[in-house]
Amino acid sequence: MKDKMQQEWQESSAAQRIRDITKMPPGPQVIKSFSSLGKPTVALITQLRSRHVLLNAYLHRFKIVDSPLCARCQVPETVTHYLLTCRRYTAARHTLRMAIKSSIFNTSTLLGDPNNFPALQQYFLDTARFKHVTHATLAQTQPSQR
Repeated sequence: MKDKMQQEWQESSAAQRIRDITKMPPGPQVIKSFSSLGKPTVALITQLRSRHVLLNAYLHRFKIVDSPLCARCQVPETVTHYLLTCRRYTAARHTLRMAIKSSIFNTSTLLGDPNNFPALQQYFLDTARFKHVTHATLAQTQPSQR
């Protein structure tokens, strides 16, 4: 049964999207990499990794927002745009780039290397793009404070 489930996962379109980001399949390794982060950060990283996140390009697919475009740059507001190119977040991105432990700066490195998750958490706070991820919610859900 486990082998069949693993094969089905490997052949799924969701697995291909995740493999584009990380070689770590869902399982204990992923749980361990998230264990030092608060729930809002874990949820947001998971949403970014799956591309099912509250950015205009995704929301527009469901007619929740009128346009898939970034209000500032007038290009589709995708995960790649939010993390790597949006002009609104240039200063926050510079801080993120300085904080990560890799010379390669792309979505695979940011979302696939657990060492970068704390820096991503700070990026989420600095950009304030996701209103539900705030200093208060992160402080309330840190593992050391549970």
